[in-house]
Amino acid sequence: MTPNKLLSFLLCLISLFIFSCVKENSPRIASTLEGVDYDGNTLLEVTFKDESRMYFKLNDNATAEVVRGSIFYTDSPEWSVWVYRGDIIIPEEIKHNGKTYKVTSIGDHAFYPKYSFNATSTSLISSVTLPSTIDTIHENAFLSCEYLSSINNLQSVKFIGANAFNGCWNLRSITIPNTVAEIYPGTFHACAFDTLELPNTIIAIDDYAFGYCSNLTNFDIPASVQFFGMFVLDGCKNLKTITCHPPIPPRMVTQEYGVGDYIILSISDLNIEKVYVPTESVNLYKESPDWRYYKDIIVGF
Repeated sequence: MTPNKLLSFLLCLISLFIFSCVKENSPRIASTLEGVDYDGNTLLEVTFKDESRMYFKLNDNATAEVVRGSIFYTDSPEWSVWVYRGDIIIPEEIKHNGKTYKVTSIGDHAFYPKYSFNATSTSLISSVTLPSTIDTIHENAFLSCEYLSSINNLQSVKFIGANAFNGCWNLRSITIPNTVAEIYPGTFHACAFDTLELPNTIIAIDDYAFGYCSNLTNFDIPASVQFFGMFVLDGCKNLKTITCHPPIPPRMVTQEYGVGDYIILSISDLNIEKVYVPTESVNLYKESPDWRYYKDIIVGF
């Protein structure tokens, strides 16, 4: 074998090895079962080679959304609700009846652990790996998944809905992609973040977004932020400093208690020692009706 042919052969082997590794990172489908939801939408129960299951709503535009199993109905006597558990790997596509569906979203309450609001079932999810095809995580998608400790491959996500990760008590870190423009109400309420870095594409941080993230000691507000909602950091008992990068003070929601007594409800004032703002903007912040409650601890950086 000539050197050139040997090199080509080796490159071919390497390519096959890489391809097989990539394929092994995706769950392999063993079987599917078609059903419907409350509204008559077509759902698909997918059973993987490891005997785990996942549920999808099939859309007319050849896309699919991960949904919760409790809305799945079928006449099959073998059907029973699967409880999501362990390390979840969401496939980038599924095939059904000769058609390929690209998985693009995670539905409302998709991984919520309770199948009824009176139930006491516990989430058994420990990690989630997303495919690059996912661009939407709907509201409540991972609500109360208290054992979820990591969520991977968020790079393609453009929208994360309200309360999507609310109550994920063991989620200590997350990489919010620069494709996200708004943090909706309660999105990361009661998470266990030690540190947090928001991308400089965030325009608004809504009510209760990071409330009771008790491990945070500093909170950085990106320069892009224009709006700050109520109780964003309420209950963050270890919060010592806020670093606010916008040169113009973000507009905040305030509430009047008594005559002339304005409290900024969007920031917990329990233990805050300093609010750092751009040096050239110190007076703007101190004179702002939204930030004046903190005028004595506002300093420049």
